[in-house]
Amino acid sequence: MLGFGVFMQYATCLICADEIATGELRQHLTGDYHTGCFTTIAAAGITVDRWTGEEAKCALCQQDIARQAVVVKPAHLVVHLRCFFTPPRAARKSLGAAASIESAAQNG
Repeated sequence: MLGFGVFMQYATCLICADEIATGELRQHLTGDYHTGCFTTIAAAGITVDRWTGEEAKCALCQQDIARQAVVVKPAHLVVHLRCFFTPPRAARKSLGAAASIESAAQNG
């Protein structure tokens, strides 16, 4: 039982935006993730990092990438983490999970 004035703080996965149960937490220098969510992108050989490079634009949304923003680096591209999983402006162009979700929905 928690004492008076002590609050439980729940972590939110940066990939799926759902609350993370205690046993599923994977902490990384870029933030908190579900173990399963992080494992899927790591297994694909995609780097998740904080942007420390020169001024650059996201390959999907074409917006500036702020210093220390969480990015993924598929191949030679630099992409915001959120753009990788959810195409900007409801576009069909996606490199991440949204591409397979759209395909499954389209295929019925």
